[in-house]
Amino acid sequence: MLLPSSLAYRVPHIVRAASTQAAPRGLAAVLQKNPDDVVITFAKRTPMGRAKKGQFKDVPADELLYALFKATLDKTKLDPSKIDDICV
Repeated sequence: MLLPSSLAYRVPHIVRAASTQAAPRGLAAVLQKNPDDVVITFAKRTPMGRAKKGQFKDVPADELLYALFKATLDKTKLDPSKIDDICV
């Protein structure tokens, strides 16, 4: 089947326009809800001290984070196998 020349010209442009309109931009893209969105379900503070002079100056950050994560898991009863990633 041969398409008229005007229709053969328009079909690729219509398909391209339809495919580019699928992704929202700007504020709509930010407010769009996705199944992989990050949701903060719990917040807890770590102890604080003076920088490089306080009582925690010799405690490595990973030890503080370990205590924080352990307390968070104990309090929230989250299954650690369901946690994909943690960003600090």
